[in-house]
Amino acid sequence: MIAYVPGITQDPPAPAPAPAPAPAPAPTPAPAPAPAPADEVSDDTIVPGGDAHDGYDPLLDDTIVVRREPPRPTATLVWDDGAVHTVDGFTLFGRNPAGEGETVAVRDESLSLSKTHFALDVDGDGAWITDRHSTNGVVIVRGGDRIDVVPGERTPLVEGDVLEMGDRTATYGAPA
Repeated sequence: MIAYVPGITQDPPAPAPAPAPAPAPAPTPAPAPAPAPADEVSDDTIVPGGDAHDGYDPLLDDTIVVRREPPRPTATLVWDDGAVHTVDGFTLFGRNPAGEGETVAVRDESLSLSKTHFALDVDGDGAWITDRHSTNGVVIVRGGDRIDVVPGERTPLVEGDVLEMGDRTATYGAPA
């Protein structure tokens, strides 16, 4: 619709509203402070970490776990001629012992020891001696008492026991 025609209509239209002023420019942010030199890092510095860790750690992935067996207990026999034998398991003693396990030949010029005279067995619970059905047997001297070792039966030893076998003797030292 036409609101005003000069010379025909009576009132001129109201003036158009003034245009809106141009918006003021946005303020420019202040420049970020320069980073501190590396040797002046604040104690409050937080290094952000992510949850996207893949689990790979070269120091751990190259580590080899070494399993060590606990040391085996040992027992010592000190013979009347000064010879010392240390054992850490089942061991047979005699002039010329034969059989399963370790063997220790004991010098016996009088031939009072049998070829395989006795066995000494050491484990985490202690040490035992077993007479292997020898000719002259085994006697334990403990605190002045004499204990005959029954052939074929394990008999516990106590530190300081003196073992008599034929013409030979040996003193027992406890497992270490």
